[in-house]
Amino acid sequence: MFQTLPLPATTDLLALQRLAPQRYPLLMESTASGTAQGRWDLLLMGNGESLALQADGVVRDAEGVAHDGRFLDVLDAHWAALRLPREETTLPFRGGWALMLDYELAGQIEDVLALPSRADGLPSALALRCPAAVLHDRVLGQFHAVCETGQAALLQTLQDDLAAAAALAPLPAWQPP
Repeated sequence: MFQTLPLPATTDLLALQRLAPQRYPLLMESTASGTAQGRWDLLLMGNGESLALQADGVVRDAEGVAHDGRFLDVLDAHWAALRLPREETTLPFRGGWALMLDYELAGQIEDVLALPSRADGLPSALALRCPAAVLHDRVLGQFHAVCETGQAALLQTLQDDLAAAAALAPLPAWQPP
């Protein structure tokens, strides 16, 4: 189950992300206008939970606790534990995870690959728990907030953030390099 909340037509996805990038970790805006694939923009809202495949090959959560197993297996176990029953909806998102999967993750899928470990210390995979989102329907010009059941506090945080984002100073005008 999930909850929805209509939002004002003046909702600014980029301003929300600029206000709190840790809370809004992923903005997906379509550049394909006039197509079914380009109908929706999504700003995912995280709750601080995450999993990361660190450069040392260990999967850790946001608190630094190590989890045994391969990244995709650990993620699958977390996903299954939080899985929601399927609901028919016209909205493209109802909660989930934002994923960053690096090329090096393929080494955990195909054992025959002899991929080097990352030398830069960055994670090879990252899963950010996003139980809420702001959705922009580009066809109808409508904005919706959605969140999983049990995550309604995120809707109040979002409403507070909308007010704070509206008060942000404007960004400077773009200047060519």
